[in-house]
Formats: sequence, C-alpha cells, structure tokens
Amino acid sequence: MKATSAFQTILAKMNKVSKPLESFLNELLIVFLSLKGRYCFRNLSRWASFCEHTISRNFAKAFDFYLFQQQFIDSFLQGRKLIAVVASDLATFGWTLS
Repeated sequence: MKATSAFQTILAKMNKVSKPLESFLNELLIVFLSLKGRYCFRNLSRWASFCEHTISRNFAKAFDFYLFQQQFIDSFLQGRKLIAVVASDLATFGWTLS
C-alpha cells in the first residue's frame, strides 16, 4: 500500500478533519517522509505545493495526532502489539531509571 493511500484511509476515518486540512496533512506527511533533518516553514514550502503562509496557518489548527497514530497502528498491525522504548533516550526527556 502506498503511503498516500494509507494516509488518506486513516484521515477519512477521522471525522473532525476537513477536506482542505486532509489534503494538507496528506501532502505534508509525504514531505516529512521524503526529507531528513530539521524543517522550517520556508523549507517545507520549497518541497510542498503550499506556500509558507499556508503551512504556518494550517500548523496553527488543532489536529489529534494521537488518534491518527492510534488509527494507523490499528489499521496496519493486527493481533498483538509491542511498544519498545530505547532506554538511552529517556535521559533526553528528563526521565531517570531507578
């Protein structure tokens, strides 16, 4: 399954996403998968079909990324699920292991 059709399927299941936001997120997620490193709105506008102002305006809108990730996991991973956390990254977040 291609990434665009996977994103479209998941976004269609989310009922609070408008069509313009759906098309924006679909393209933006593809751009995120294509680029590496850090991004700013100007960089994203070079690679996407949206201008810098449109990207910043759509980033200001609320979007439930937790629900998106949950839908993604439920759609493509059937059966048991395992979540792994790399312990070396915990110090980055300010957590300590005792």
